Amino acid sequence: MRLCRPKQFRSVEISSESWEHLAHYARRVRTLAVGNIVEVHRDHAVLAATTLHSMSATRPPHVQLFPNLQKLSISGSASHSLYYFPFFSPSIINLEFKFSDETPQFTEYMLREIRSRLPNLRDLTLSFKRAVSEVEDGVVTCIDGLRHLRHVCLPRLHLTTRILAALSKFPDLVKISTIYSEPMVGQVSASLLWFQTETFDNLSSFAIASPLETIAMMLADKKWAPQLTELEITVPALVDMESLRQFLDLMARSRTNLSLLRLDLFNPASRTAPLSIETIRPVLELTNIHVLDIRHNLPPTIDCDELANILSCLPNIDHFTLCHDVVHGSPQIGLPWTSLELFALYAPRIQSIRMYFQPSQSFKPVEQSSRLESIKLLDVGSSTLKNETQLVIYLADLCSSSMQIHWGDSSKTPLSNAGRANPTANGWSAVAVLFSAVANMRDRTEANAMGKMPRTVGWRQLEQAPAWEIDDSEI
Repeated sequence: MRLCRPKQFRSVEISSESWEHLAHYARRVRTLAVGNIVEVHRDHAVLAATTLHSMSATRPPHVQLFPNLQKLSISGSASHSLYYFPFFSPSIINLEFKFSDETPQFTEYMLREIRSRLPNLRDLTLSFKRAVSEVEDGVVTCIDGLRHLRHVCLPRLHLTTRILAALSKFPDLVKISTIYSEPMVGQVSASLLWFQTETFDNLSSFAIASPLETIAMMLADKKWAPQLTELEITVPALVDMESLRQFLDLMARSRTNLSLLRLDLFNPASRTAPLSIETIRPVLELTNIHVLDIRHNLPPTIDCDELANILSCLPNIDHFTLCHDVVHGSPQIGLPWTSLELFALYAPRIQSIRMYFQPSQSFKPVEQSSRLESIKLLDVGSSTLKNETQLVIYLADLCSSSMQIHWGDSSKTPLSNAGRANPTANGWSAVAVLFSAVANMRDRTEANAMGKMPRTVGWRQLEQAPAWEIDDSEI
């Protein structure tokens, strides 16, 4: 077995002598993904499912794999269940387990093993394909024995009263995350009403998909989760804009300490009014907000003047998302690229921006005082690309040279890896690479002007250069 790129383990024949060599490197591994992992794990070493067989067949009994492992992600197939246990080190504090083809027996067995072998877990994510009635006993038994839990994520599983009762016993629990598919929403309200009877004194982060009326009842009770600072809400059912405005008004009045708000609205755009600044105006009263993330498929009516109004009310904003979700049906509507300069004016400390942009015919030079020096990420979604050369020059004028440009579907893969066969994606790939090169050239030119570096060609001369032709296969 060898380590490639240098984060991916690939399967080759493993001799007994190889284990000593492997152990030297395995001690350094802190994060690991095991199984048929489809998603890209940037911070994980990755073990393919075939490698599990080789390791299981040749591992000496006394060898403990990855003894200092802290985070483990498993895509769990029942046929590979016996191969997972060598990775269950007591040092693990973060576990993500995706049950991909489970049977009831396999699910219960693995949940018992998680409880007995990983007593120090703090973060637990369990993803099932089975109905909650089939896994509820195992989930309750599992989490009831993990006394150090601080974060529980149960995607695709609604919170029953038994599961909530088990969670309420953890005094240090600070985050609960659960995402329901739409058919489950009606089943969850009664459980959440019970949830309201528990105070959860230390809960600081809550992610939920449920009707607004149920969530409103919880937020209105200031005794429930008084330390709540992060709130993520998915509204999969149809909601009119007046009801949404009233909910946001209640939330802003009862939860003034919120620093993070994520709101997903997936309504049929043809059946509801546009998303306007008047609808979300109550959010602007939350002056402690550092992260504002609004994703929707409503026809937006927010223009540059209204964006300026939003940003002027959020002095502490670090991460801003206003995405018109094209996945759910209606076409995207973007703001002009010059709207970025509003962030330099009202939110100079901004670190990430996720918005859609209209293609521009021309770009004006940016004043030195209008720079976004702190920005690390610009996510343009599926924005249409036009005038690539002028756009790169404009972004290099405006943004930090350390900024990354992402595009595509941010809810799935890392955007810089998405859609390589798509011409628009290929164009954004070229823009991302050229921006990095030009922005770094700008830094060197400015340093040269201050006498800090040898003289280089002025980066602004690129503006007069012929249009770039780039073979994307070389990027």
